[in-house]
Parts: sequence; C-alpha cells; structure tokens
Amino acid sequence: MKSQSGIYRTPRDPGGFPFGYNWRATGTGLFLLVAFNFLATQFIAAQFRYQPALGTPIMRMSRVALYQPFAWCIWGFQNCTSRDSRVTKLLFEGEMRRSLM
Repeated sequence: MKSQSGIYRTPRDPGGFPFGYNWRATGTGLFLLVAFNFLATQFIAAQFRYQPALGTPIMRMSRVALYQPFAWCIWGFQNCTSRDSRVTKLLFEGEMRRSLM
C-alpha cells in the first residue's frame, strides 16, 4: 500500500462488512426501536384498560390485548386534541415514558 502524503487520507477499510456497512448495528437499532415502541403501546393500552376504542388488537387474551408496536402514534394523533383530560393525560404520560426509556 502506497503511503499517502498531504492533508487528506482515505479511511481504512472496515473489512468484514458487505460494502462497508455495519448490518449488525443497524439490525440491533431497528430491533430496539420496535421493542421500545411495542412497550410504549402496551403501557398506554394497559392504562386505558384495553378498551375496544383502541381498535382491533393483534391478539386478545382473557384480560390483555396485544397491539401493533406503533399503535401509540396513531392513538396520540387521533386523540391529542381531545378535551377530556383523562384521555390526553394518559396519552402524554405514555409518550413521555417512551421517550425516557
């Protein structure tokens, strides 16, 4: 390898990654993104006691329902202008807990 002189130099080859891309870190980040959003959705659904107004769950058991991971975004968008403080308080608490995770 020829030694470079001057101000600029090319970075070393990361090696082992197809096209120099770190797929493991990307996969881990995507997994964590979905996992924390799933937890936020389930937290908000539990606060609302899994009411039918939340929509159709993926799976419903006797007292618990599982919703799509990003359902909290839709619930927040649909109900953020609600005048009922019981609704907005629970949504905002769930959204803030998600951001603190």
